[in-house]
Amino acid sequence: MHNTRLLSTHFYIKNMFKSPLILFAFLIISVSMNAQNTKMLLDYNYYNIPKEKPYVEINLKVDGTSLAYAFNAEDSSYQAKLQITYLIEKDSSIIAFEKFQLNSPLFKKGDIKEYLLDIKRLSVPEGNYKLTLLTKDLNNGYSTESTHDLRPISFNQNAIELSNIQIADSILVAKENDDPFVKNGLEIFPNLNHFYGALNQNLAFYFEVYTYKELNLTDSLFLVEYSIVKKGEDKVIANIKSFKKIDASPITPIVQSFKIDNLPSGEYDVLVNVKNRKNEILAEERTSFQRSNPTLINYSSVDAEGTFVDSITDKTLLANYIRSLYPISSDAEKQFAENQLTYSDINFMRQYFLNFWMSRNAQYPEEEWLRYKEEVLKVDEMFGYGSIPGYQTERGRVYLQYGPPDAKQNVPYEYNTYPYSIWLYNQIDGQSNRKFLFYSPSMEMSGYQVLHSNVRGEVYNPNWEYMLISKTNSGIDNTREVLDGQIINDRARDLWENPR
Repeated sequence: MHNTRLLSTHFYIKNMFKSPLILFAFLIISVSMNAQNTKMLLDYNYYNIPKEKPYVEINLKVDGTSLAYAFNAEDSSYQAKLQITYLIEKDSSIIAFEKFQLNSPLFKKGDIKEYLLDIKRLSVPEGNYKLTLLTKDLNNGYSTESTHDLRPISFNQNAIELSNIQIADSILVAKENDDPFVKNGLEIFPNLNHFYGALNQNLAFYFEVYTYKELNLTDSLFLVEYSIVKKGEDKVIANIKSFKKIDASPITPIVQSFKIDNLPSGEYDVLVNVKNRKNEILAEERTSFQRSNPTLINYSSVDAEGTFVDSITDKTLLANYIRSLYPISSDAEKQFAENQLTYSDINFMRQYFLNFWMSRNAQYPEEEWLRYKEEVLKVDEMFGYGSIPGYQTERGRVYLQYGPPDAKQNVPYEYNTYPYSIWLYNQIDGQSNRKFLFYSPSMEMSGYQVLHSNVRGEVYNPNWEYMLISKTNSGIDNTREVLDGQIINDRARDLWENPR
């Protein structure tokens, strides 16, 4: 039986979580946020209890090295304390609320600080909601806030239903059932960033099947099929599939593990189907993940011979071309490209380069590359300096990733600030009035960094005004957050709020 109570504060240090930490993500909608100091990763899944409310299970992973640790003189230990608040809202009404404190274990000086994990289960009725996550590091006062739309939650009592699929690094038979990470006798070690690198050779996942009495079933036997497919498609990859026969039951928990050592790098889905004896699909659910497997080179379907990449014979030039793709590459593509450059095999490099552009424009990959190459040359002329090409600068990266800004204001000289520049985009990926503030703390006119942005997935820095003026205010605490209504620099604030 599921426990839908709000769980008490809980922490874990799991040494097994060695995967790269993407800074903050609502997994399914692929949104990430850089909290600058406190680095977190969040994932959530929906489950149901027949005759009761559904619930959302929220898993949070905090990078222990990104927290401040206070010294305890009594035992010479150090401890981090993070205040966390979850708000689930609908039309400005709070549906669920939970505020708690996440404490790290006590560390001695020099101890390795790993990740902290927390899990909460909140009962929510069916509907569409927003989730707001607020955090505050109680040892240094640093705060973050992020709000995102949740996937709609709906369970039909008149149909076979599936919960969301929780993918994991491993799932073990639990030794203790009172552990909040235990569900139906299973201890689940979640994979919150849905990334499986070269060292991950197994993919485990958990889900639940719901069959309700209201269905009045004449046949209570069902076939549950699960497989790994290409993202958004149904074709099984590398013959990774299995099935299980189940009898109708209000809740049937299912756990499965696939070996993925022969799964090439790419983006995939775990696909689950429930079928009846007629092989009709009664319910379907999928969740995405990324795989990086550089030891398995699988380009059998990519023939570069006779294509435009076949004429690129200079390995150094081709390597630079591949590096120039980083601003528009996915995380998996970036890692795979790094591996190609490490192997330094020009044939594999050609195949990767061709495959990259064929995935963007299967009919005219060369034309797509040449259009992008023109933009690369532009940013090199505008932002490159010394031996640094333009695409490796922050302004060059933003320009290539999002296109030229609709408006920008450069402030290279101002007596009390570092050089800075503000860019405005009227639209970015469905977001309106998005802005970037670049600054140069080194005072070099070409060495600009992103200081603050309101674009999802970019640096969000609530104390950017303090950092901008710290050039002439060496004693200023630039970790302080600007309070509501407070203006630190009139001109910078005006240009940020009214870019032109």
